Amino acid sequence: MFTNQNLDSQNKRLTCKFLDTLYIEGFQLPSQLHDQVINGFNTLNSQDEMQYEGSFGALSFISVNKENYDAIIEEGYFDNAIDILRENDKK
Repeated sequence: MFTNQNLDSQNKRLTCKFLDTLYIEGFQLPSQLHDQVINGFNTLNSQDEMQYEGSFGALSFISVNKENYDAIIEEGYFDNAIDILRENDKK
């Protein structure tokens, strides 16, 4: 489901939320899927507010599990998120 490019970020966020409710320590992404799943949240660069809100939400659920940190940090999504928040704050 995470690797399906046709699935929008809102549905990915809801999937992450569901998995987060099943696993108190947060859902750990399988190591062989880290890059593919994290890259699937590339809508953070989207101009569509719903898309990047969905991506933020999904990443927040995935980041509950510390085993996912490296994959998220390597892709620079926290830096991108901070940049987007700063831009929105200026508006």
